[in-house]
Amino acid sequence: MTVYNRKKVTLNCLKRLYKQIVPTDCQIDVYVTDDGCTDGTPEAIKRLFPQVFIINGNGKLFWNHGMIKAWEAAVEKYDYDFYLWLNDDTELYEDSINRLIDNSIKCKHEALLVGTTCSSKDGTKYTYGGRYCNKPIISPSDTDFISCDEINGNVVLIPKYVYNKIGMNDPAFFHSRGDFDYSLRAKEYGLNVFVSPGLYGICDRHDFSYKWFDPKYSIKQRFKLYFSKYGFYARHEFLFVWRHFGLLRAITQYIKGIVHVLFPSLWNYIKAYVG
Repeated sequence: MTVYNRKKVTLNCLKRLYKQIVPTDCQIDVYVTDDGCTDGTPEAIKRLFPQVFIINGNGKLFWNHGMIKAWEAAVEKYDYDFYLWLNDDTELYEDSINRLIDNSIKCKHEALLVGTTCSSKDGTKYTYGGRYCNKPIISPSDTDFISCDEINGNVVLIPKYVYNKIGMNDPAFFHSRGDFDYSLRAKEYGLNVFVSPGLYGICDRHDFSYKWFDPKYSIKQRFKLYFSKYGFYARHEFLFVWRHFGLLRAITQYIKGIVHVLFPSLWNYIKAYVG
């Protein structure tokens, strides 16, 4: 996992992780990339969970590059049977890893499995998991594997077979889209990507207000957010769409984004009244 200045949240995640009910022959090693925390997160981890491997970042890695750093450290340390992506704001249910491994057995350890999370306020409101045709898969079955093409990286089990086929996250992506790109590459390699049956934990949705087409901001601010690594980061979005959906769609979406930045009120009107 990658962490940055969410000490309480991170420690709660680790507490839940170390309470997992796992097979007797299963050993869990945890690798955390500290991407420049200033709130005492790494110190607290060392004190409460000294067995965790902490990798130091430079404060500019963000999610995707931070995950790569942690993954590289894990691969260098040991030849693991599975790799688990886990966001530090995800509270796993105590049997989540055990169920993921059981489901991986059913897939002969040859499929990428994503776990679905739900809201802390409503256990029937699903927040993160698998997506198909850019739409979330809303109702995960308790028994059936549902095929998806894109995944949120909150709870993801990657068997060694899958890792050996496609490797790690692509460093071409800075923060977001690294998880979507990984699952789409898996599909392109002919691998199955499934929403693992059932629910695996709690993770509330983040605020996805797109400030780069919010009329409350000046046009200069909106353009800065559209192209900034800390905002939308249009360059990475263009690369992602081009890679997986073609150049024409990438250009069209890029121009559409520029129009949103230039005329945010018009965009909001169309979204509200036209759909």
